[in-house]
Amino acid sequence: MVRRPGNTAWSTPPDSIRARTGRAADFSRHGVSTRAEARGSSGGLVRCFWADSHTTKVPAQLVAPYARTEIVAIAIVGGLLTVAATWFAQWWAIVPAAVALALLAFYRDPQRTPPAGDNLLLAPADGRVIRVERTAGSGASGGTGELRVVIFLSVFDVHVNRSPCAGRVREVQYRSGRFLSALKREATDANEYNLLTLDPAPPLPGPVYVRQIAGVLARRVVCAVRAGEELAAGQRIGMIKLGSQTEVRAPDDPRWIVNVGVGDNVKGGLTVLARYEPDPPAHG
Repeated sequence: MVRRPGNTAWSTPPDSIRARTGRAADFSRHGVSTRAEARGSSGGLVRCFWADSHTTKVPAQLVAPYARTEIVAIAIVGGLLTVAATWFAQWWAIVPAAVALALLAFYRDPQRTPPAGDNLLLAPADGRVIRVERTAGSGASGGTGELRVVIFLSVFDVHVNRSPCAGRVREVQYRSGRFLSALKREATDANEYNLLTLDPAPPLPGPVYVRQIAGVLARRVVCAVRAGEELAAGQRIGMIKLGSQTEVRAPDDPRWIVNVGVGDNVKGGLTVLARYEPDPPAHG
């Protein structure tokens, strides 16, 4: 289910929506994906893709499939500027070529093989851990406490997001908000975000939440999964263009053994954030 501001919800994307600003946000075909664009309360453009089921399992590749438009634009503009620079001096071509390569690196998508184990909670993104918390109960967690890990993605990190565990997508929600710097603590809850609710495969307790959070630069959040899809651990679920934050939350339980701390660098789909150790079977 996908929600827009105003709490109107759909199980599948409609032909068009109208955001709270009154601007129409049209869904149209872009290859095999359906795209929605809406302007949030802060005026930032948030983009969400609902990919067909056969597109969510992306094969090994150098660049993310969610950034084809940007990649083509960078290649064309960078190529033209590089050629133009050679009219003045050949060494000038190094500058636009280097800038183009740096921009293309923002959208790299390395192949990852997640570690084996159905009791693992993996990092949903590359970056640096800026918060590890075990919080008190809240409505979002059904009255129980939560294990919460927040990852900051710099412009130098891989921006593709991945599922932290195997499971089924229960719901996909979008919430408008601000565009504070991702380095600010309040940005986690104040900024615009896309929230995935997953029902994890046993033995992990659920639900598990993955939140893709926009930032002052990252105003493009791509979600490439839909409610009802089955995900493998480490599977690509979308990306946040130009960085920001990704958060993962799970019901707290003393059987969670946390493997990371604030300041640790993590790799999406590879780094184990926490390990769930269920009670051993009773011996009669």
